[in-house]
Amino acid sequence: MKNPLKLAFGLIAVLGACSPSTTSSGAARLGQSPALSGGSYTSGGGITIATEIRQINGMTGICGAWSEGEDQQIFTKGSASGVLANATLYIGGQKLKKNLLFMRKIALTPDYSGAEANCITTKRPWQPGDEARKPVVRIPQQVVYQKSTGGANKVLFNPTGPGAGNSVREAYGIDLTDTENAYLSRTPTLIGGRYSSGGGITVAGAYQEFEGIAYVC
Repeated sequence: MKNPLKLAFGLIAVLGACSPSTTSSGAARLGQSPALSGGSYTSGGGITIATEIRQINGMTGICGAWSEGEDQQIFTKGSASGVLANATLYIGGQKLKKNLLFMRKIALTPDYSGAEANCITTKRPWQPGDEARKPVVRIPQQVVYQKSTGGANKVLFNPTGPGAGNSVREAYGIDLTDTENAYLSRTPTLIGGRYSSGGGITVAGAYQEFEGIAYVC
């Protein structure tokens, strides 16, 4: 007969492995400056994701909401769920939550502060300095529609930043929502030039410190 003590410990280990890493914590309104991320579809339109972290019973909670543009094409209807499922949220470089489908869908808005959001509690203890940290959402580029395997009539989702509406792109100051995307300040450094045949280019850049790391944007 097998040792009952070993069986008991084995059962505890299995149950522990199967326990959820997050628990639902109801709904709450986002603060004054949630982190914005998202992307756009190559066919037009896109989504915006607004997130923030907060302390919930000594643990790290995540609250989030998202919206999609009104100019969606038929090819991208319903694609947002797949995009959210592939999204991952990080805090200070630490992976905190994969799959953001728990977040609440809200109507398109130019300002996500105070928006109604769904919240979850993670197993990560709240740490000193977390109140100053902003969550970073990373979303991979992905195919959301493809008519044939030959690559024709393909629609991609690109993680270009908030894509549900142009108004959210008018945010002032740098709001870092991805390690590769940021909003420039109202006074970036401008350089560029003109072609002798007409026309030209303008490059806007800024130097920004974020969580102790220097970024060139």
